[in-house]
Amino acid sequence: MRAAMARCELDIKLDSPRAVFQQGEAITGEVVVRVDEPVQCEGIVIACVWSTRGAGDRDELEKRRTRIRPGVLPQGESRHRFPIAAPKDPLSYDGSPIAVEWRLEARAELPWRIDAKTTQRFDLVPRRSASPEARAPGPIEAGELAEAIKAEFARPESVKPAAPAKPAPKPKPKSRTSLGEIVSIVGWSAGMLFVVAMMVMAFPRLMGVLIPLYGIALVLAFRGYRKMHERYGKPELQVEPRHTYPGGTLCVTVVIEPRKPLHLTKIDVELRAQMKTKTGSGRFERRREQTRFEQRDVLPGRSLRAGERYEESVTFKIPEKAPYSFVSKSNWILWSVEAKAVTEERNDWSGSIGFWVRGGPEEDEPAAAR
Repeated sequence: MRAAMARCELDIKLDSPRAVFQQGEAITGEVVVRVDEPVQCEGIVIACVWSTRGAGDRDELEKRRTRIRPGVLPQGESRHRFPIAAPKDPLSYDGSPIAVEWRLEARAELPWRIDAKTTQRFDLVPRRSASPEARAPGPIEAGELAEAIKAEFARPESVKPAAPAKPAPKPKPKSRTSLGEIVSIVGWSAGMLFVVAMMVMAFPRLMGVLIPLYGIALVLAFRGYRKMHERYGKPELQVEPRHTYPGGTLCVTVVIEPRKPLHLTKIDVELRAQMKTKTGSGRFERRREQTRFEQRDVLPGRSLRAGERYEESVTFKIPEKAPYSFVSKSNWILWSVEAKAVTEERNDWSGSIGFWVRGGPEEDEPAAAR
């Protein structure tokens, strides 16, 4: 791929013809420059940029950058070597309705002229030697990469790495049940209030009846919420590990210590991957959700005494071609587990928790993104 200009033409030639790189691997190659006459160049900037393609608005971000300073470009063809470290995330993914693509961008900064540009696509795949925990997504990074390249590829042997610190104990991931229940009740209350307000505006004479009825319904809803927590105590939904990979396994555990006697019929557990996209903004904003993968299992129920501990686990296998977790401004690929306790009464508990699907274990050779 090349971008032709009146005075300057660029082309990127990678040393790897497959253009497939692992996380943190050195991307090496050269920028081929062709000019009609000698021209001053302030620098050639090479950057790694990811972008999305599909149903949602296009998101893109520059993650790594390096600069070559050739000075005066001679007439004809000249070649300029470069190294740049492959970013850690997001991994390439060719799917629908969301695809994540990577490209190298080269731009020649020419004084008093339009900068010449060109691009070269590549795939970013999991690093073979990394564990799933090491591939946990970090904060978005961008900017100059001179220091990063030195640290990645030219670390002095005289510098001894510091002794690894003892890892802090991992807190047990807890279910977001309480927040979910509160949001549900607040949403239900707001909806009922809106209905009551509309009816009062249409029938002002019924105000004295509708407002007390709304208050009674609100009190009953809060009583049901409190009753559920009095029965279930503080249930926990746990997943291990929090960072897994396609083809890996995920252990889901439900822990319940009821404050009152409880008869559990069963607990439905569901593993789900959802793709969410957003287009437009303001009142023209449109959101779309699509379930990419779904798998269900059932935990056995039993009668529990007050204070008796219920702890059951189920193991799910992540599909070999599972989409990687991804979060951007307008596109999301989210993995989650939801559990719902089924009893003979109405106030059932439910909770959900998210986790990350990143790269896989060691492979014989890097594979193109699925």
